[in-house]
Amino acid sequence: MSRAFKYTAAAIGVFLVVFLGLSALGFGLSWFNTGKDIVSPENVKTQYAAVIEGYESLEATAANACAATGAETDNTLLEDPEFAYAAQYRKVAIDYNRRTANVFEAGKVGPPGYPDRAPALAEMQAKVCP
Repeated sequence: MSRAFKYTAAAIGVFLVVFLGLSALGFGLSWFNTGKDIVSPENVKTQYAAVIEGYESLEATAANACAATGAETDNTLLEDPEFAYAAQYRKVAIDYNRRTANVFEAGKVGPPGYPDRAPALAEMQAKVCP
C-alpha cells in the first residue's frame, strides 16, 4: 500500500471517530435540553392550565350527565343524552389520563391537588350532582 493511501485511510478514520463522538455528544445534550424544557416555566404553566381545564371539563360533563338522567327525551333523538354525556366524559378522561401519565407533559410538572387519573363518571357525579 502506498503512503498516501495510508494517510487518507487514517484521515477518514479520524474523521469518522470525531463525527460519531460529536453525534453522541449532541444526542446526549438534546436529552438534557428536553429535561430543561419539561420544567421550563412556559411548559409548567401550559400543563397546569391543561390539567385544570381537563378536570373542570370532567366536572361539567358529569353535571350535564346528571341533568340528563331521568329527563324526558324527545323520540326524534337518535341517541340517548345520558349515553352521549357518558361518551363525552370518557373522551375527556382519556385525554386527562394521557396528559397526567406522560412524563413529558403534566406527569412531571402537573398541579398539586389534582388526581393522577380521572375519576369514574359515577364518582364524579357523586361529587357534583345535587
